[in-house]
Amino acid sequence: MSIWGFGAFENDDALAWLGDLEDAENQSILDTALQLVINASVPPEHDCNEALAAAEVVAALHNSPAYVLPKEVLDWVKSHPATTDALREKALQATEVVLSDSKLRDFWDEEDDLDVWKDELEDLIIRLK
Repeated sequence: MSIWGFGAFENDDALAWLGDLEDAENQSILDTALQLVINASVPPEHDCNEALAAAEVVAALHNSPAYVLPKEVLDWVKSHPATTDALREKALQATEVVLSDSKLRDFWDEEDDLDVWKDELEDLIIRLK
């Protein structure tokens, strides 16, 4: 896996998932990505990266987008504007799981960049609330 930044779309997993998002007819793709992380005891990096990307899409759907989002996300949000508070709560829960105990957290801890990465996720949590 290739990670080159702290943002949700700055890794190969999220960019590959973004291709699936573009083809998705509905928001079940968001729910699936979020639920995988919620259900795992210690979610793997791949699932975490996809869940964080999904959480960013949910935040954008709730009018709290990140400052920088791929054009594909903005286009998808425009064409799928309706969302639920339940999905927002699930995005919040998944983000908190990734932040508290995940292989992605372990990765950033090993890279000695945990604090910067945590700041990015804490911003997402605020936007989801």
